[in-house]
Amino acid sequence: MDRNPSPPPPSRDQDEEVVAGGDCIGSTVYSKHWLFGVLSGLIQIVSPENTKSSSDDEEQQVELDEEMENEICRVWDMSMDEDVALFLQEFNAPDIFLGVLAKSKCPRLRTEVANVWVERIREHPAIYDSICFIMSSSTNVDLLVKVGEVVDKLFDLDEKLMLEWIGNGAVQPLDQPQEESEEQQVFRIVPCVLEAAKQVRSENLEGLDAYMHILQLLTTVDDGIQAIVDLPLIDSLIRVLQNVEQCQKKPENSAESNEEETKKSDLTQDDFHLKILKDISCEFLSNIFQVLTKDIVAKGLKEGQLNKQKCCCAFHNLLPFYSPVVEDFLRILHEVDKTLARNLEESFPSLKVQT
Repeated sequence: MDRNPSPPPPSRDQDEEVVAGGDCIGSTVYSKHWLFGVLSGLIQIVSPENTKSSSDDEEQQVELDEEMENEICRVWDMSMDEDVALFLQEFNAPDIFLGVLAKSKCPRLRTEVANVWVERIREHPAIYDSICFIMSSSTNVDLLVKVGEVVDKLFDLDEKLMLEWIGNGAVQPLDQPQEESEEQQVFRIVPCVLEAAKQVRSENLEGLDAYMHILQLLTTVDDGIQAIVDLPLIDSLIRVLQNVEQCQKKPENSAESNEEETKKSDLTQDDFHLKILKDISCEFLSNIFQVLTKDIVAKGLKEGQLNKQKCCCAFHNLLPFYSPVVEDFLRILHEVDKTLARNLEESFPSLKVQT
Protein backbone atom coordinates (compact mmCIF):
# COMPACT_ATOMS: atom_id res chain seq x y z
CA MET A 1 0.00 0.00 0.00
CA ASP A 2 1.40 3.44 -0.91
CA ARG A 3 2.03 5.77 1.96
CA ASN A 4 2.42 9.54 2.13
CA PRO A 5 5.22 9.98 4.66
CA SER A 6 4.94 12.69 7.25
CA PRO A 7 7.78 13.82 9.50
CA PRO A 8 7.62 12.63 13.09
CA PRO A 9 6.64 15.46 15.45
CA PRO A 10 9.50 16.71 17.64
CA SER A 11 9.25 16.41 21.40
CA ARG A 12 9.16 19.48 23.63
CA ASP A 13 12.78 18.96 24.57
CA GLN A 14 13.70 19.10 20.90
CA ASP A 15 11.70 22.22 20.00
CA GLU A 16 14.54 24.70 20.29
CA GLU A 17 16.94 22.50 18.34
CA VAL A 18 14.35 21.90 15.63
CA VAL A 19 13.80 25.63 15.29
CA ALA A 20 17.52 26.13 14.89
CA GLY A 21 17.61 23.39 12.27
CA GLY A 22 20.11 21.29 14.18
CA ASP A 23 17.78 18.31 14.45
CA CYS A 24 16.79 18.25 10.78
CA ILE A 25 18.16 15.64 8.39
CA GLY A 26 19.68 17.58 5.51
CA SER A 27 17.19 19.96 3.94
CA THR A 28 14.23 17.93 5.23
CA VAL A 29 12.13 18.48 8.34
CA TYR A 30 12.69 14.90 9.52
CA SER A 31 14.08 14.56 13.04
CA LYS A 32 17.52 13.05 13.64
CA HIS A 33 16.66 12.32 17.26
CA TRP A 34 13.52 10.44 16.30
CA LEU A 35 15.38 8.35 13.74
CA PHE A 36 18.15 7.63 16.23
CA GLY A 37 15.47 6.38 18.61
CA VAL A 38 14.00 3.98 16.04
CA LEU A 39 17.40 2.58 15.04
CA SER A 40 18.39 2.22 18.70
CA GLY A 41 15.16 0.30 19.27
CA LEU A 42 16.07 -2.08 16.45
CA ILE A 43 19.51 -2.60 17.97
CA GLN A 44 17.90 -3.50 21.28
CA ILE A 45 15.59 -6.02 19.61
CA VAL A 46 18.49 -7.98 18.08
CA SER A 47 20.88 -7.60 21.03
CA PRO A 48 22.15 -10.93 22.46
CA GLU A 49 20.19 -10.65 25.70
CA ASN A 50 16.96 -10.22 23.74
CA THR A 51 17.58 -12.96 21.17
CA LYS A 52 17.85 -15.65 23.87
CA SER A 53 14.27 -16.73 24.24
CA SER A 54 12.42 -19.15 26.43
CA SER A 55 9.15 -20.93 25.91
CA ASP A 56 7.44 -18.34 28.14
CA ASP A 57 8.14 -15.38 25.86
CA GLU A 58 8.02 -17.24 22.54
CA GLU A 59 4.55 -15.89 21.82
CA GLN A 60 5.72 -12.32 22.37
CA GLN A 61 8.52 -12.71 19.85
CA VAL A 62 6.17 -13.46 16.99
CA GLU A 63 4.11 -10.32 17.69
CA LEU A 64 5.50 -6.96 16.57
CA ASP A 65 4.71 -3.97 18.74
CA GLU A 66 2.26 -1.78 16.81
CA GLU A 67 4.17 1.41 17.56
CA MET A 68 7.44 -0.14 16.36
CA GLU A 69 5.74 -1.42 13.22
CA ASN A 70 4.43 2.08 12.45
CA GLU A 71 7.87 3.55 13.04
CA ILE A 72 9.52 1.02 10.71
CA CYS A 73 6.95 1.87 8.04
CA ARG A 74 7.72 5.56 8.52
CA VAL A 75 11.45 4.93 8.12
CA TRP A 76 10.61 3.08 4.91
CA ASP A 77 8.74 6.14 3.64
CA MET A 78 11.46 8.54 4.76
CA SER A 79 14.21 6.51 3.11
CA MET A 80 12.85 7.48 -0.28
CA ASP A 81 14.26 10.98 0.35
CA GLU A 82 17.87 11.32 -0.83
CA ASP A 83 19.02 13.24 2.27
CA VAL A 84 17.50 10.63 4.57
CA ALA A 85 19.02 7.80 2.55
CA LEU A 86 22.49 9.37 2.87
CA PHE A 87 21.96 9.92 6.58
CA LEU A 88 20.93 6.28 7.05
CA GLN A 89 24.09 5.20 5.24
CA GLU A 90 26.30 7.43 7.44
CA PHE A 91 24.66 6.03 10.56
CA ASN A 92 25.38 2.48 9.38
CA ALA A 93 21.66 1.77 9.23
CA PRO A 94 22.24 -0.95 6.58
CA ASP A 95 24.27 -2.92 9.15
CA ILE A 96 21.43 -2.57 11.64
CA PHE A 97 18.89 -3.77 9.06
CA LEU A 98 21.17 -6.71 8.23
CA GLY A 99 21.35 -7.60 11.92
CA VAL A 100 17.57 -7.58 12.20
CA LEU A 101 17.21 -9.83 9.16
CA ALA A 102 19.85 -12.25 10.40
CA LYS A 103 18.94 -12.39 14.10
CA SER A 104 15.36 -11.32 14.69
CA LYS A 105 12.84 -14.06 15.45
CA CYS A 106 9.87 -11.80 14.74
CA PRO A 107 8.56 -12.53 11.21
CA ARG A 108 6.65 -9.26 10.89
CA LEU A 109 9.68 -7.22 11.94
CA ARG A 110 11.89 -9.05 9.43
CA THR A 111 9.33 -8.40 6.70
CA GLU A 112 9.16 -4.66 7.40
CA VAL A 113 12.94 -4.34 7.59
CA ALA A 114 13.35 -6.47 4.46
CA ASN A 115 11.06 -4.09 2.60
CA VAL A 116 13.35 -1.19 3.47
CA TRP A 117 16.52 -3.15 2.70
CA VAL A 118 15.27 -4.69 -0.56
CA GLU A 119 14.25 -1.24 -1.76
CA ARG A 120 17.73 0.08 -1.06
CA ILE A 121 19.30 -2.88 -2.91
CA ARG A 122 17.18 -2.22 -5.97
CA GLU A 123 18.21 1.43 -5.96
CA HIS A 124 21.89 0.55 -5.51
CA PRO A 125 22.77 -2.48 -7.70
CA ALA A 126 26.41 -2.23 -6.56
CA ILE A 127 25.29 -3.93 -3.32
CA TYR A 128 24.92 -7.14 -5.34
CA ASP A 129 28.57 -6.93 -6.43
CA SER A 130 29.68 -6.19 -2.86
CA ILE A 131 27.87 -9.21 -1.44
CA CYS A 132 29.12 -11.48 -4.23
CA PHE A 133 32.67 -10.22 -3.73
CA ILE A 134 32.52 -11.07 -0.03
CA MET A 135 31.11 -14.55 -0.71
CA SER A 136 33.67 -15.32 -3.41
CA SER A 137 36.82 -13.97 -1.77
CA SER A 138 36.49 -13.54 2.00
CA THR A 139 38.14 -15.99 4.40
CA ASN A 140 36.36 -14.49 7.42
CA VAL A 141 33.92 -17.25 8.37
CA ASP A 142 31.91 -15.07 10.75
CA LEU A 143 31.38 -12.48 8.01
CA LEU A 144 30.47 -15.17 5.48
CA VAL A 145 27.93 -16.69 7.87
CA LYS A 146 26.31 -13.29 8.46
CA VAL A 147 26.13 -12.55 4.74
CA GLY A 148 24.74 -16.02 4.02
CA GLU A 149 21.99 -15.62 6.62
CA VAL A 150 21.01 -12.25 5.16
CA VAL A 151 20.90 -13.50 1.55
CA ASP A 152 18.90 -16.51 2.72
CA LYS A 153 16.35 -14.23 4.42
CA LEU A 154 16.14 -11.88 1.44
CA PHE A 155 15.56 -14.70 -1.06
CA ASP A 156 13.01 -16.31 1.23
CA LEU A 157 11.08 -13.06 1.59
CA ASP A 158 11.40 -11.66 -1.94
CA GLU A 159 11.37 -14.01 -4.94
CA LYS A 160 11.56 -11.08 -7.36
CA LEU A 161 14.90 -10.00 -5.91
CA MET A 162 16.15 -13.60 -6.13
CA LEU A 163 15.22 -13.73 -9.83
CA GLU A 164 17.00 -10.44 -10.45
CA TRP A 165 20.15 -11.73 -8.77
CA ILE A 166 20.03 -14.98 -10.74
CA GLY A 167 20.05 -12.92 -13.95
CA ASN A 168 22.84 -10.58 -12.80
CA GLY A 169 26.18 -11.24 -14.44
CA ALA A 170 24.69 -13.59 -17.02
CA VAL A 171 25.43 -11.27 -19.93
CA GLN A 172 28.32 -8.82 -20.26
CA PRO A 173 27.06 -5.36 -21.38
CA LEU A 174 27.69 -4.90 -25.10
CA ASP A 175 28.52 -1.21 -24.77
CA GLN A 176 31.17 -1.74 -22.09
CA PRO A 177 34.73 -0.94 -23.30
CA GLN A 178 36.98 -3.99 -23.60
CA GLU A 179 39.48 -2.52 -21.13
CA GLU A 180 36.76 -2.14 -18.51
CA SER A 181 35.32 -5.61 -19.10
CA GLU A 182 38.75 -7.15 -18.54
CA GLU A 183 39.36 -5.24 -15.31
CA GLN A 184 35.86 -5.44 -13.82
CA GLN A 185 34.92 -8.82 -12.41
CA VAL A 186 31.48 -10.08 -13.40
CA PHE A 187 29.83 -11.96 -10.54
CA ARG A 188 27.23 -14.71 -10.84
CA ILE A 189 25.34 -15.64 -7.74
CA VAL A 190 25.64 -19.45 -7.82
CA PRO A 191 29.47 -19.72 -8.04
CA CYS A 192 29.78 -17.10 -5.29
CA VAL A 193 27.40 -19.01 -2.99
CA LEU A 194 29.30 -22.24 -3.65
CA GLU A 195 32.66 -20.61 -2.92
CA ALA A 196 31.35 -19.26 0.38
CA ALA A 197 29.89 -22.65 1.28
CA LYS A 198 33.28 -24.30 0.69
CA GLN A 199 34.95 -21.78 2.97
CA VAL A 200 32.34 -22.14 5.73
CA ARG A 201 31.71 -25.89 5.68
CA SER A 202 34.66 -27.00 7.82
CA GLU A 203 34.18 -24.39 10.56
CA ASN A 204 30.50 -23.58 10.93
CA LEU A 205 27.77 -26.12 10.24
CA GLU A 206 25.02 -23.66 11.12
CA GLY A 207 26.40 -21.18 8.60
CA LEU A 208 26.61 -23.90 6.00
CA ASP A 209 22.89 -24.59 6.55
CA ALA A 210 22.14 -21.05 5.36
CA TYR A 211 24.14 -21.46 2.15
CA MET A 212 22.60 -24.83 1.38
CA HIS A 213 19.15 -23.32 1.94
CA ILE A 214 20.02 -20.49 -0.49
CA LEU A 215 20.82 -23.08 -3.14
CA GLN A 216 17.63 -24.98 -2.33
CA LEU A 217 15.61 -21.77 -2.73
CA LEU A 218 17.21 -21.24 -6.14
CA THR A 219 15.79 -24.57 -7.28
CA THR A 220 12.24 -23.33 -6.65
CA VAL A 221 12.33 -21.29 -9.87
CA ASP A 222 13.16 -22.48 -13.39
CA ASP A 223 15.87 -19.86 -13.95
CA GLY A 224 17.52 -20.92 -10.73
CA ILE A 225 17.57 -24.59 -11.69
CA GLN A 226 19.18 -23.75 -15.02
CA ALA A 227 21.78 -21.63 -13.24
CA ILE A 228 22.86 -24.38 -10.84
CA VAL A 229 22.76 -27.52 -12.97
CA ASP A 230 26.44 -28.22 -13.48
CA LEU A 231 28.64 -31.20 -12.77
CA PRO A 232 30.97 -29.60 -10.19
CA LEU A 233 27.91 -28.72 -8.11
CA ILE A 234 26.58 -32.29 -8.27
CA ASP A 235 30.02 -33.53 -7.24
CA SER A 236 30.12 -31.04 -4.34
CA LEU A 237 26.69 -32.08 -3.07
CA ILE A 238 27.64 -35.75 -3.09
CA ARG A 239 30.86 -34.90 -1.24
CA VAL A 240 28.82 -33.04 1.37
CA LEU A 241 26.69 -36.15 1.87
CA GLN A 242 29.83 -38.30 2.12
CA ASN A 243 31.25 -35.95 4.76
CA VAL A 244 27.98 -35.99 6.69
CA GLU A 245 28.03 -39.80 6.73
CA GLN A 246 31.62 -39.73 7.97
CA CYS A 247 30.79 -37.26 10.75
CA GLN A 248 27.82 -39.34 11.90
CA LYS A 249 29.88 -42.50 12.36
CA LYS A 250 30.54 -43.32 16.00
CA PRO A 251 34.24 -43.64 16.98
CA GLU A 252 35.31 -47.15 17.96
CA ASN A 253 37.28 -46.05 21.01
CA SER A 254 34.98 -44.12 23.32
CA ALA A 255 36.38 -41.50 25.71
CA GLU A 256 35.89 -41.43 29.45
CA SER A 257 32.24 -41.44 30.44
CA ASN A 258 32.51 -38.13 32.33
CA GLU A 259 34.12 -36.43 29.36
CA GLU A 260 31.43 -37.81 27.05
CA GLU A 261 28.74 -36.45 29.35
CA THR A 262 30.18 -32.94 29.24
CA LYS A 263 30.28 -33.04 25.44
CA LYS A 264 26.84 -34.57 25.05
CA SER A 265 25.00 -31.30 24.45
CA ASP A 266 27.58 -30.17 21.87
CA LEU A 267 27.31 -33.47 20.02
CA THR A 268 23.52 -33.26 20.04
CA GLN A 269 23.70 -29.77 18.55
CA ASP A 270 26.13 -30.98 15.87
CA ASP A 271 23.85 -33.92 15.05
CA PHE A 272 20.95 -31.49 14.68
CA HIS A 273 22.83 -29.34 12.18
CA LEU A 274 24.14 -32.39 10.33
CA LYS A 275 20.57 -33.60 9.88
CA ILE A 276 19.48 -30.21 8.54
CA LEU A 277 22.47 -30.17 6.21
CA LYS A 278 21.70 -33.68 4.98
CA ASP A 279 18.00 -32.92 4.40
CA ILE A 280 18.73 -29.73 2.46
CA SER A 281 21.46 -31.41 0.42
CA CYS A 282 19.17 -34.31 -0.49
CA GLU A 283 16.33 -32.03 -1.53
CA PHE A 284 18.74 -29.89 -3.53
CA LEU A 285 20.37 -32.91 -5.21
CA SER A 286 16.96 -34.41 -6.05
CA ASN A 287 15.94 -31.18 -7.79
CA ILE A 288 19.08 -31.25 -9.91
CA PHE A 289 18.70 -34.96 -10.75
CA GLN A 290 15.26 -34.20 -12.18
CA VAL A 291 16.70 -31.99 -14.92
CA LEU A 292 19.79 -34.00 -15.81
CA THR A 293 20.13 -34.89 -19.47
CA LYS A 294 21.81 -37.83 -21.17
CA ASP A 295 24.68 -35.59 -22.32
CA ILE A 296 25.33 -34.22 -18.82
CA VAL A 297 25.36 -37.71 -17.29
CA ALA A 298 27.73 -38.98 -19.99
CA LYS A 299 30.07 -36.04 -19.41
CA GLY A 300 29.93 -36.59 -15.63
CA LEU A 301 30.94 -40.23 -16.01
CA LYS A 302 33.75 -39.28 -18.35
CA GLU A 303 35.14 -36.52 -16.12
CA GLY A 304 34.70 -38.42 -12.83
CA GLN A 305 32.02 -36.30 -11.17
CA LEU A 306 29.81 -39.39 -11.37
CA ASN A 307 30.94 -42.96 -10.69
CA LYS A 308 29.67 -46.03 -8.85
CA GLN A 309 30.85 -44.90 -5.41
CA LYS A 310 29.32 -41.44 -5.75
CA CYS A 311 26.08 -42.76 -7.22
CA CYS A 312 25.79 -45.25 -4.35
CA CYS A 313 26.22 -42.43 -1.85
CA ALA A 314 23.57 -40.35 -3.62
CA PHE A 315 21.13 -43.28 -3.83
CA HIS A 316 21.70 -44.26 -0.19
CA ASN A 317 20.75 -40.76 0.97
CA LEU A 318 17.95 -40.10 -1.53
CA LEU A 319 16.09 -43.38 -0.99
CA PRO A 320 13.31 -44.00 -0.14
CA PHE A 321 12.01 -40.42 -0.06
CA TYR A 322 13.07 -39.57 -3.61
CA SER A 323 12.55 -42.93 -5.32
CA PRO A 324 10.94 -41.53 -8.52
CA VAL A 325 13.89 -39.17 -8.99
CA VAL A 326 16.42 -41.99 -8.57
CA GLU A 327 14.46 -44.22 -10.97
CA ASP A 328 14.41 -41.50 -13.63
CA PHE A 329 18.16 -41.04 -13.22
CA LEU A 330 18.67 -44.78 -13.62
CA ARG A 331 16.70 -44.75 -16.88
CA ILE A 332 19.08 -42.18 -18.28
CA LEU A 333 22.05 -44.11 -16.92
CA HIS A 334 20.87 -47.25 -18.77
CA GLU A 335 21.25 -45.30 -22.01
CA VAL A 336 24.74 -44.13 -21.13
CA ASP A 337 26.33 -47.00 -19.18
CA LYS A 338 24.21 -50.15 -18.85
CA THR A 339 26.84 -51.98 -16.80
CA LEU A 340 26.94 -49.29 -14.13
CA ALA A 341 23.14 -49.02 -14.13
CA ARG A 342 22.77 -52.77 -13.55
CA ASN A 343 25.42 -52.75 -10.80
CA LEU A 344 23.52 -50.02 -9.00
CA GLU A 345 20.25 -51.93 -9.32
CA GLU A 346 21.93 -54.95 -7.75
CA SER A 347 23.17 -52.77 -4.87
CA PHE A 348 19.67 -51.34 -4.38
CA PRO A 349 17.16 -54.16 -4.95
CA SER A 350 14.21 -51.91 -4.13
CA LEU A 351 14.73 -50.07 -7.41
CA LYS A 352 12.74 -51.64 -10.23
CA VAL A 353 13.33 -49.62 -13.33
CA GLN A 354 11.57 -50.59 -16.53
CA THR A 355 13.90 -49.99 -19.48
